[in-house]
Amino acid sequence: MMKTQARFSLLSYLEKQAPVFLDGSMEPMLHHLGFPAHFPAFSANLTHQEWVEQVHQAYAQAGAEILRTNTAGAYPIVLEALGLGERIEALNNNGMALLRQALPFHTIAAGSLAGLEGAEEASLFLQENCSQQGIYLSDTGAQLFILHDFASIEEISLAAEGLKRVSYADVLGHVRIHAHTDLDTLLRKMEYALQGKVDFLGVQAGVSAVDWSRVVSQAIERIGIVSVLLDEEDDIGYGEISESFQQTATTLVRSEVALIGGGVNTTPAHIQYLKECWEGDHPALSRR
Repeated sequence: MMKTQARFSLLSYLEKQAPVFLDGSMEPMLHHLGFPAHFPAFSANLTHQEWVEQVHQAYAQAGAEILRTNTAGAYPIVLEALGLGERIEALNNNGMALLRQALPFHTIAAGSLAGLEGAEEASLFLQENCSQQGIYLSDTGAQLFILHDFASIEEISLAAEGLKRVSYADVLGHVRIHAHTDLDTLLRKMEYALQGKVDFLGVQAGVSAVDWSRVVSQAIERIGIVSVLLDEEDDIGYGEISESFQQTATTLVRSEVALIGGGVNTTPAHIQYLKECWEGDHPALSRR
């Protein structure tokens, strides 16, 4: 199998500017536009393409510099279960095409993959599914892969193994953490994973779920370049920004986090808030 050649280096990009702002969740804005909540968001790549493009455009206008395809969870095994097995190529190709159509020239197109429950116990299953999805995303122009909502570093490593079979593009993985996560153990696993197929790592959690100052400072000390995806509170209204999110945003922009983006329940308003917080409070903070 021939690998797709990488032309984008995340490390080089970060050396020119940091922090870099990622986009946020696709679901809240799609649902706000009228997309049925009981359908997976990636199916909109087939049925509501103009809405998907509209969401991408909104994130770009909010200041996101790296945008993710609407393909998270669109693995072959998932599509087969939904009766969409024959549409895997169209769904993933459309995901990249819609993102490309919406992108300003200076933004980066990332292929998006999400964690799967039980994937850690079925390594071949996860690797093969990531490889298959990675082929379509790479062939249509993914400049890097961003993994989110993964339950463990081991799962991220398996996914990266699958992606590296088909592409040389960088892999940025995010592991979900919580208040009871053993941070020292997690960071040891991160250090080990970064010696393998994973190029960059970060964490994902709710704005009130962890001590962000402690997590970020220790992660930066141990692994250097760190990415963060912030989940918004569950009970927040569309486009609203919780006080907890605002407080955490302030903590992050005062740190040396290299990449910051939105997780569950976030909207373009959240990315705009993060970027304005950075530009307004720390315009002269040294870049990496």
